[in-house]
Amino acid sequence: MHSAFIFNLVGTFLLVTALILHIVCLSMPYYSEANFDDFGMEVSRLAQTDPTQLGLSKDASPEELQNAIGNLATLSGGSLNFGMWKLCMASDEVDICASWSRETTFEPSTGFLDTLEAGAWIRGVQAMALLGLIFLVLAVGFAVLNVVIKSKGDRLRWLYLFILCFCLISATFILIGDIIMGAKHREAFDPVIAQNNNSPPRQLYHLFTKRFTLSWGFVLDVISVALILLSGVAHFIGGRIANTSSGVI
Repeated sequence: MHSAFIFNLVGTFLLVTALILHIVCLSMPYYSEANFDDFGMEVSRLAQTDPTQLGLSKDASPEELQNAIGNLATLSGGSLNFGMWKLCMASDEVDICASWSRETTFEPSTGFLDTLEAGAWIRGVQAMALLGLIFLVLAVGFAVLNVVIKSKGDRLRWLYLFILCFCLISATFILIGDIIMGAKHREAFDPVIAQNNNSPPRQLYHLFTKRFTLSWGFVLDVISVALILLSGVAHFIGGRIANTSSGVI
């Protein structure tokens, strides 16, 4: 078996794997998640030991504390997780998912979230992920074509260049989206906070946002970028071998 073909086959396998991983990441709401099971306990502990960490004075009354944390009371248990297209909340009382949209709306009958306003950053992540997907599909298509057909001369050189370029473009778009997600994922719930009449104290809001961590969906998407780049390297090496053996420098 020709060594160029082996590199092509490995590169194609890496691309197909990256495509599957990226599609999974796009469809699952697990780019970031947060657990709030002990959130109420943490707030209560701070209220007793150092209420200034909650934005209150040392002499704050129980009523002041209750008012300060009232708009986050529903988040004192359960968990949140979100991805490219929706944010989900789960607790003993509710288990719902809200789609990212242009505005935040609530179900009239239940009062639960129906759609959630997507900030400019989440729309940017969506755009980068979809552009990356388009060029990844093109790269896979040309890689499969490169495996099943035989081409010579300049046609061979152009085919490898197309695959390499599509790999680089796809990886760049997906990576930009992941970088934005990594930098902004703690701001995903801001539109819901903004719906309340009273903003939470800065310190209390920090306690809330710091619980968000990047989840397995984000990790898999970064892995897909690595696989795309490795595939580009494999096709570049395979292309050089094939072009040299065909007399194309």
